[in-house]
Amino acid sequence: MLNTGKPGLPPPGPSKKTIYIARFHDTQYHGPGRKFSIVTELDEVSFMPEWAKLPTTDPYIDGIVDALTPDVQLWKNYLSGAIPWQSFREKYSQVVSSTPLYHGTLMARLTDGSEIIVDDGDTLLCVCTKAKADDMRCHRAWAAYWLRGCNWRVMIDGRQLR
Repeated sequence: MLNTGKPGLPPPGPSKKTIYIARFHDTQYHGPGRKFSIVTELDEVSFMPEWAKLPTTDPYIDGIVDALTPDVQLWKNYLSGAIPWQSFREKYSQVVSSTPLYHGTLMARLTDGSEIIVDDGDTLLCVCTKAKADDMRCHRAWAAYWLRGCNWRVMIDGRQLR
């Protein structure tokens, strides 16, 4: 289900803002603006598959978009194999689909704890492989559709989502 924002919110104006969605490692697909993680940071990573670990030499990250970041326990359950990806998607979708993701309502938490609006040219970063995103087994791919449904122009992994 595509998120349409909170009931009663007017639709955004005709000018679409561009948001980029990519892997941390694929800097050629990052937008010109700030860089925000949508990955849950875990203290214990020994159980995690290699593809899910945050890069040790990641680019400078400005903050995190909590509205698109999976819950810690849900992320752990998925990565450890306790739940299949379909259950992860269903539970994640229930939370995200009730959150307004329009320009002006989508917020990022900066490293100093303050909040700022996610804006035109900013990039949302994930760790999943491109193959997982192409197979719709990655939350960045799901987020791309929700954001498009909220009038963003979405560039995912270097191509515009139509």
